[in-house]
Amino acid sequence: RIHATNRLAYLPSSQKDHPRLKPTSHLPLLTNLTLSSKSSSNKSPRQNMTKITIRDASTAEDDVAFIVAAFDSTLAPLTALGSGAMWGTTPFSQKDGFVEETIKDVRTSERYQATGEGEEALRIFVAEAELEDGTEAGAG
Repeated sequence: RIHATNRLAYLPSSQKDHPRLKPTSHLPLLTNLTLSSKSSSNKSPRQNMTKITIRDASTAEDDVAFIVAAFDSTLAPLTALGSGAMWGTTPFSQKDGFVEETIKDVRTSERYQATGEGEEALRIFVAEAELEDGTEAGAG
């Protein structure tokens, strides 16, 4: 039985500077929950592995809201690591144009995925991991 789904968003770097991020910044992997493959059962290591599905991000799903929330969730850990000054304290969801630019990027990714054409070769993926029943989101 599935208890929860954790999702990771991967925003690959493009050849052009991304308008939302500082040119020197790099935040390739975002997550709003910590995944753990630890299990107290007597299953073999292969049976304990978390199933991860990687798919293209879509505007038809709640992927845009998830991606924005994932960016927001990175601020506290980045501050704890001493990188708070670089990213600031304003959630990305409250920054002018961030949500709109994310929607545009997901649409660009959808178009490129469907046609292989576009001004920018951008692909955005979402990885979903199914957690076993009883595993709490964020437990590590």
